[in-house]
Amino acid sequence: RKTCLLEVTSGSRGGTLTLVNGELVDAETEGHEGEDAAYRILGWGRPHTAILAGITLFRHTVKLPNAHPIVEAVRRQ
Repeated sequence: RKTCLLEVTSGSRGGTLTLVNGELVDAETEGHEGEDAAYRILGWGRPHTAILAGITLFRHTVKLPNAHPIVEAVRRQ
């Protein structure tokens, strides 16, 4: 139930996932945002993450429940 920004890297790729009260509300990577960016980030192999707590400003680009982007990212692999 954390509110934070996750910085995710995998090789030369990088992106962010924003969680508000544990719900994914925003994602951004390499010119993509929202659900498309979430699918890409969640599909990366061997990711490294950093958690940045204390965010107060964020966008709402992901409108789906948490399970949907995870299942879709696995399906795309």
